[in-house]
Amino acid sequence: MRRHKHLLFLAPLLALQAASLAAQASPRDVSTIARALFVAMDAGDYGRTGAFLDDSLRLHYQGVPDPISKASLLEMLRSYEVAFPDMRHDLQDVLPSGSYVTVRLVLYATHRGDYEGVPATGKPVTVAGIHILRVANGKVAEWWAAEDDLGLLRQIGMVIKPPPSGL
Repeated sequence: MRRHKHLLFLAPLLALQAASLAAQASPRDVSTIARALFVAMDAGDYGRTGAFLDDSLRLHYQGVPDPISKASLLEMLRSYEVAFPDMRHDLQDVLPSGSYVTVRLVLYATHRGDYEGVPATGKPVTVAGIHILRVANGKVAEWWAAEDDLGLLRQIGMVIKPPPSGL
């Protein structure tokens, strides 16, 4: 023991490092959280969906200048459910990397309610997307989402016109 006495100063440092590593989500954990989050969303269970989200969640969505909060996201999901009550996410790839997980998915749904001013058409829609989630303390703390919104609007018959020339 006397020979290793000089290494005793490392014990607190190693314990701190071990605790830090234990607090980080494993690849299996972040993948499980991502999968369970989308299952809860598809079930319309917003209590369970909210349980996967940190209270300080910041969702960065393409085309939206400011991050979306947890409360705003849950409100948006409820409005989507009215327009697309049978929405289902097919997770094609779930790729963990440290505390992040990237999800490539396809959303399948039927347009059964008003969406962005377009009344229900009954048409099936398919929307591709890529989501990157950062997990901290077992919850999604930050989220980046890119989905084919233009493709969705075209599928439900919205006509997208360019602005008049000169603008």
